[in-house]
Amino acid sequence: MLYLWFFTAMAFLALLLFLLSTIEKKSKNVYRKDAYNLLEQEKPDPRKLKSSIRLLRLYGGRLRRDQEIQELILRLKAKLEGYPDMS
Repeated sequence: MLYLWFFTAMAFLALLLFLLSTIEKKSKNVYRKDAYNLLEQEKPDPRKLKSSIRLLRLYGGRLRRDQEIQELILRLKAKLEGYPDMS
């Protein structure tokens, strides 16, 4: 009986891990698309640029860095440097 509980708990944890990974990938793709849309705009809002950079850093990965995300961050920073300081 104890084995049944153990395998049920492990299956539940594996399913939970899979669902969390799927949700993270979907949100990462949403932020990636938003970043590309900001790059295509002629004069995007600087606040949106900063927010997009923050979110891309969050989902870019710490151990295995996504190269496309890193390139997007650099391009957004370059676009943001064209604006005067907002302080």
